[in-house]
Amino acid sequence: FASSSSLFTYTVLQLQNKGTMEHPVPDWLSPEFLKQCLQQEHGYEDIEITKFTASPAISVREQYSSCPIRVKIEYKKHKGSDELSYLSLVLKTEIQGGAMKEIIDSLEFSESKFYQRFIPKTISLTNIPFAAKSFHSPTLSVIVLEDLKEKGFIMGDKINGLNFEHCRLYVAAAASLHAASLAVLEEDPELINIVGKEKLFVYNQPITQGM
Repeated sequence: FASSSSLFTYTVLQLQNKGTMEHPVPDWLSPEFLKQCLQQEHGYEDIEITKFTASPAISVREQYSSCPIRVKIEYKKHKGSDELSYLSLVLKTEIQGGAMKEIIDSLEFSESKFYQRFIPKTISLTNIPFAAKSFHSPTLSVIVLEDLKEKGFIMGDKINGLNFEHCRLYVAAAASLHAASLAVLEEDPELINIVGKEKLFVYNQPITQGM
């Protein structure tokens, strides 16, 4: 895919699986979309996107309930500037079809509120970064996050699972997040009702019952 503008080059790296292209880059992913994601951040008000590349953020076997895309951006903080800067984001995009899409659509975009409202509140209370920083998204069905791979994080293997040390770290972090959520509940019970309400059921029972 290429823009007619000589100032912009759009390179798409797509995952090939047995000769077919998986996870095609959606039509809405454009310089303008990325600009809207970033220009609400302090210091990015006049950002100019000069180039970006997009590729699947995880392998086919690691699929969850979204189609995450890693987007590497080349930009100028001010229009006309000669200095180039770089940023990597992960975009959690909606599933395009099938039974899983119906399930995800039923969640009423509570995940975006989790990242944009709930997590910032927990961080302000505990000073613990429980999740990746989120950015503004022009589309409710797309969640825009910082790319934690840039900070040295790697995705755990879904098939092989975690070792004991990583399980211990997870349980400690989950306990801290649970405690922080109680504080958020006192300040903003409506928010907790949105992000914490059970939305998945099996045989008319909450999927978490008995867990």
